[in-house]
Amino acid sequence: MRSLPRIRAGDEVIVARLLRIWSPGMLRAARAYVASQESAEDTVQDAWLAVLRGIDRFEGRASLRTWVYRISVNIAKTRGVSRRRRSVAIADLTVEDGGPTGYLPGSAP
Repeated sequence: MRSLPRIRAGDEVIVARLLRIWSPGMLRAARAYVASQESAEDTVQDAWLAVLRGIDRFEGRASLRTWVYRISVNIAKTRGVSRRRRSVAIADLTVEDGGPTGYLPGSAP
């Protein structure tokens, strides 16, 4: 936990180092929950902002790395759930909604 006091003190060098080291793994973890690479990148960025804003509330019950990853995964899960709520499966659409009609748009009926 040598990094924690430095992060809390606003040491940009240690924050940049952890960003460089941990972000690729956070990105891979986030990608499992969100639809696009861009959304995963946004998730990691938002996670780092949340970490920096909430670092004084870190209690040390887990490792700092675990805490940071958990924040990232929680944000990714929230984005993944909200994305799924906004999407509608094609099979759920009716003909009146423009749903399945037995042929693809642009093809002969």
